[in-house]
Amino acid sequence: MIAAGLIYDNLMIAVGATIGAGDLLIALSWPRFALHAICTPFTMIAVWQFANAADFSWAQDRRGWAVIWIFVISMVALGMSTGLIGLEIHPACYQGILRYSSAVSETHLCFTGQMTVVGHGPPIPSIATGVFAMGVGIALWWGRGWPWLLAGALTMMAAAAVPTSQFGLGASNGGEVILLLSYAATAARFSRGRSTV
Repeated sequence: MIAAGLIYDNLMIAVGATIGAGDLLIALSWPRFALHAICTPFTMIAVWQFANAADFSWAQDRRGWAVIWIFVISMVALGMSTGLIGLEIHPACYQGILRYSSAVSETHLCFTGQMTVVGHGPPIPSIATGVFAMGVGIALWWGRGWPWLLAGALTMMAAAAVPTSQFGLGASNGGEVILLLSYAATAARFSRGRSTV
C-alpha cells in the first residue's frame, strides 16, 4: 500500500504539467496528501515486525505491540488533523513540474501575482516514523549485523532536510525510494524461514 502510494505520488507530480492547473489536478492531488497522512505512520508496524522477525524479545512482547499501535493511531490522527483537515492546496511550479502543494515558496510560483504560502510546520508524524525506523535500524545493526534499515532511514531523513525551494523534489522523492528499498531488503533478510513478516 505504501509503495503504491509512493508510485501514485510521483505519477501525479510527473503528469501534473500535462494535465494543467485546475479542478482535475486538484482532485487527483488530494489522495497524495491523504496517503502521506494516513499510511506513513503505519510503516512503524512493519519496522516493529522486522525487529520481531529478528528475534528481539522486546519486539515480541504484547505490551510493546499495544504501545506501537497506540502510537501509530495517534500519529495518524495528528497527520489527519494537521495535514488534511482544513487543507488548502495551491499550484507550485519548478523546472517544468506542476503540482499542488500546501506550501509555495517564491521560487515555485506559477504565475504573476501568485502569493507565497507558508506551510503548517514540520511533519511530525513523518519525523516520528523516521526516528522510529532509525532506532530499530540501530538495534538491527548492533544486534544482528544488518545496517541497511538504518542506512535507508538516515538517507530519508537527510533527503527530507534538503529544501525543495532551492533543489526541487528530487532529493525527498529519491530518499523515499531508498527507504522503501531498505524496507524490502530488511523484510527479505529477516523473513527467511518465518511466516510472521
